[in-house]
Amino acid sequence: MLDVARTKTRQATKKALSRHRRAEQNVASKSKLRQFSSMRKPRHTTSYVGPSSKLIIR
Repeated sequence: MLDVARTKTRQATKKALSRHRRAEQNVASKSKLRQFSSMRKPRHTTSYVGPSSKLIIR
């Protein structure tokens, strides 16, 4: 029983953390994409590089 509860809470915290991170990323991308800084690229755009990535970043 303890293990099940632990895994459930872990999953919940993971979900909450990912949601929070996503919200932070959205805010950061909206504010900082106007002056394009390569430091704060959203993480999911860095995975594929090429002409398509430029379109997504801007």
